[in-house]
Formats: sequence, C-alpha cells, structure tokens
Amino acid sequence: MVDELARRASLPGASTDDLTPVWCSVLLGVHRGGRQKPKATRQIARALVQDPSRAEKLLPVLVAAVRSVRPAEARAGLAAVVAAVESCPELGTLVRQCLPELRWEAT
Repeated sequence: MVDELARRASLPGASTDDLTPVWCSVLLGVHRGGRQKPKATRQIARALVQDPSRAEKLLPVLVAAVRSVRPAEARAGLAAVVAAVESCPELGTLVRQCLPELRWEAT
C-alpha cells in the first residue's frame, strides 16, 4: 500500500491531505508495517519539502516516528526530519518547537 501511495503522490492533482491519514496509519501501527514505515517517513519528508505549508499537519507524524522506542523507526524518522530541514530550512523553527530535545548547529 505504501508503494501505491508513492505512485499516487506523483499524480497530477494529488493532495497530501488525501494521503496523510494513510501515512499516519502506517507510522502509528504498533504491530505491523515495519518494512513500510521507513518508506512512509521518506514520503512524508518529500511532501513537506514540496509543500512546507503542510508542516503543521505532517511534522507531528514524523515526530512520533523520531520518538519511537524501536531504533529503526526512530532513525528513519530522524533522517526524514533532517532531510526535510536541509531541503527547506524554514521548517527548522517548527521542528525546534516540536522536537525541543533535538539540537543542531547551523552551517
């Protein structure tokens, strides 16, 4: 299903509003989807970069992944957050609000 989301996200007229509930379900699923969660985090990061105005809706989902007790999910979430901020530095302020424990130096 996550692979299909990637295809649908690239279609003309596709809206992240339509895809966000599915991304949330994948990332917040406790007992399933372990191999799909990193894909979903990358898709959310891409959506953030493409449309930073969606950050208030999408970033909390990535924050849940970053704070996961499962190391693989936490790494994937952190990588997605960092990639989004590197591509779109204006997201840094919101990331600092949502993840106050995350510290980075501007280069």
